[in-house]
Amino acid sequence: MPRSGHKSITIRSEVYDIWQEWYEERKHNLYLLGITSFAGLFTTVIMSAKNKDGEHLTKIMETRLDNK
Repeated sequence: MPRSGHKSITIRSEVYDIWQEWYEERKHNLYLLGITSFAGLFTTVIMSAKNKDGEHLTKIMETRLDNK
């Protein structure tokens, strides 16, 4: 159960493992940017995609669809 004021999401284990490894390799540099946790990384990534009006996310989705 998440803390009060928080929600949880479900992602595939493979996706989690990739992002967890990426986070662990860059933890020190991310800390210097104010990202102090794995959840903080996801918050930053999701809000960044939202702030760019989904432009980056759209490019990712188009690339994935083109490669099928």
